[in-house]
Amino acid sequence: FILAVDDSMESILDWYKEEGMIFKGGSGAGLNLSRIRSSRETVSGGGTASGPVSFMRGADASAGTIKSGGATRRAAKMVVLDVDHPDVEDFIATKVKEEEK
Repeated sequence: FILAVDDSMESILDWYKEEGMIFKGGSGAGLNLSRIRSSRETVSGGGTASGPVSFMRGADASAGTIKSGGATRRAAKMVVLDVDHPDVEDFIATKVKEEEK
């Protein structure tokens, strides 16, 4: 399944829920996180945004917890980020670190 996520908390939480239900059914999911603002940008409350890498980590933890279709295998997931996104270097470093596990 190909999912979409926008730069809002509502959309991000919808993504988590939708992905969890897909994993529960035994399927995998992929999405592009490029619409989520950079961790270097501010939010309306005055702080800085979490950024796509932070949300990716949360979703990855969920994928590791939800066994695909109730089986023992981890859910399959693919996440991408556009090369011109300000957080792309953090994204690549995180993906490399995950592959080393």
